[in-house]
Amino acid sequence: MSTPLDPALSAERVDVFDRILVEVDETPESLVAAAQAKCLVVPEGELELLGVVERASAAQAGLSAVLAADAAEARAAATLEHAKSLLEPTSTRFVSGRARNALLAEAAAVQATLVAVGLHAHGRRTARLFGTLDAAVVREAPCSVLVSRPGWGVTKPKVIVVGVDGSAESRLAKRAAEALAERLGAELRVVIALGGKPVDESVFGPENAESLIDPRDPPAALAADASECDLVVIGHRGAHGAPKLGRAGERVVYSARSSVLVVRPSAQQA
Repeated sequence: MSTPLDPALSAERVDVFDRILVEVDETPESLVAAAQAKCLVVPEGELELLGVVERASAAQAGLSAVLAADAAEARAAATLEHAKSLLEPTSTRFVSGRARNALLAEAAAVQATLVAVGLHAHGRRTARLFGTLDAAVVREAPCSVLVSRPGWGVTKPKVIVVGVDGSAESRLAKRAAEALAERLGAELRVVIALGGKPVDESVFGPENAESLIDPRDPPAALAADASECDLVVIGHRGAHGAPKLGRAGERVVYSARSSVLVVRPSAQQA
């Protein structure tokens, strides 16, 4: 039996790439995320770069706290200005606070449809234990999330892989991947993984006639295909506002060698 498509997911146009928000810091990973966001945003869309200075952490410098905080603010402002000169975003914003809180608050305030973060060298367990920025955004963002890895950005992704299982969420992910592949002229590969939970029979319809059928579970199948592509697209299984992506989704995010786009309905669609 085919899974009914949620009305929130059935709009003709996917708005994932309309308003993209990226937090830019002194790490090269954040610049990778910003460059990839620049590539993905639609021509008429908006790209905002957010600079955050964590003055509270600088306060640990004792008597030199003020100087340390001022220096941290100057570095953050310079980093944001450098990114602005490279990427020519629609807008920039500079705030004080904890990066995680500031990014999530700004995403809600501007009604972002996509938040992009760079992935540092850590695994899923480390992300969970230490509450890294990417883990917090994947878990708590009110919109779709791009977890970026190096490989493209200045140009465009050449190969996009999307996983489908017949669910409404995977259909939304596929529509986003199709729209992106068509706009950027990228190759699109559709993967149906049979090794996990039973897939909906609707996934074997004519629209997926050229899909790759993989006997492994979704994380293993998509991670393997990610070694030969630039971007993996998956659907967020939780309802809007749900805090968890799920173990399978997290495994894809942290085991894939490529960037991963987690698609979920935006606040406007929910």
